[in-house]
Amino acid sequence: MVNPIMDRRLILLKELLLEMKDSDSQMECLIIEIEKLSGVYYQYAYSECREEIQAEIDKYTNNNSRINNINHEITSKINFWFDFVKNTNEVSKLTFPFMFFLKKRKLRKLLKKSNDEISSITIDNRFIKEKLTLLEHQLEIKAIQKIKEDKAYLDYDRLLKKKDLLASELVYLLPTISGLCPAVIDSPGINELFKRLSKLEVA
Repeated sequence: MVNPIMDRRLILLKELLLEMKDSDSQMECLIIEIEKLSGVYYQYAYSECREEIQAEIDKYTNNNSRINNINHEITSKINFWFDFVKNTNEVSKLTFPFMFFLKKRKLRKLLKKSNDEISSITIDNRFIKEKLTLLEHQLEIKAIQKIKEDKAYLDYDRLLKKKDLLASELVYLLPTISGLCPAVIDSPGINELFKRLSKLEVA
């Protein structure tokens, strides 16, 4: 016996499922487009503050170079000190204790000054790293804002809302049709529902 109410429900179900599949297909294409756009917009955002980023990188590089120079200076002065202490000609001189004291004090002052400078540069480098991290975060935010203003993203968002509406209609409709529940309303679940629907239409 033909059940017109059930027939209408099956027709509606088929329409909803087709719309879901079509939305999924369109969204997949848009995701690919958005992924391409993300690189373009990130590059655009980077170009806007490239000089600021490069200035920080240059500062960081120069700081590291300065630390290396200081370490070489320290090594050179310590080697010079040991050469002086081990030099038997210097040790045999009457002025050696006085010179020993002066050179030792000078070396200590140099080491303290050098270590203080290294500490200061290290702290500066830490701030530079934090600033670069902040700039990177700002770039991501700018890129995301640009993406969200693009037609591809707006279309994606519209389809996402449409899918939510279709899903809520399916949640209401499916329990009224025998043999279709339980059901999962995602891409594989929609394909499964099509198979079950085909069997019901044949029956």
